[in-house]
Amino acid sequence: MSKGRPALKEVIQKDIQELAHLGYRQQLFRQMGGFSNFAISFSIISVLTGAIVLIFSIPPNELVFWTMLLLVAVMAVYWTLHAGRHFHGPTKEDEKALRAALKLTAAGKQ
Repeated sequence: MSKGRPALKEVIQKDIQELAHLGYRQQLFRQMGGFSNFAISFSIISVLTGAIVLIFSIPPNELVFWTMLLLVAVMAVYWTLHAGRHFHGPTKEDEKALRAALKLTAAGKQ
């Protein structure tokens, strides 16, 4: 660990204390209701519809064509440069901090 940087366990404990000071409990909701699902789906469909209309507008727009070609080239360069990077999972320090956070949240529920 680098010098001057607090441990992850300390950061998590500090976050829990700050939330408690503000009157909140630390919680993470991992569920999506019907309206949220509809809103996300509607947003995605709207963007896709707009992109398709923009690309296939009549008469053909050269600016749109060259813009799309440039975006594809930028994405290809990005993917090529980042192809060698892989996620190797959390470090042992991260796992220890996660266990400590789970213990703290379990202790708070009791």
